[in-house]
Amino acid sequence: ILRHNRINPALGEKVTVTVNLPKSGHLTVRIYGPSGEMVATLADTETPAGDAEFSWGAQNSQGQTVSSGIYFVTVDGPGLQAREKIVVVR
Repeated sequence: ILRHNRINPALGEKVTVTVNLPKSGHLTVRIYGPSGEMVATLADTETPAGDAEFSWGAQNSQGQTVSSGIYFVTVDGPGLQAREKIVVVR
């Protein structure tokens, strides 16, 4: 689901999350921090079947750049559950 999983926000890099939903329904895409806290929600909406893309520039829900570390993206939708690691470096 990730095109690349290492980003440096100081260089303006973003990670792209690509989702292929087998059927339409409610989709959530969230970022969680190293200690398990939710950092940002990229999607929480009804989504049609097919491909969807979401990007994250290493910012929390208040728009602040997060610290270096390991983060996780979770994707939950109809017929789809995934979790992958993202490494943020500065």
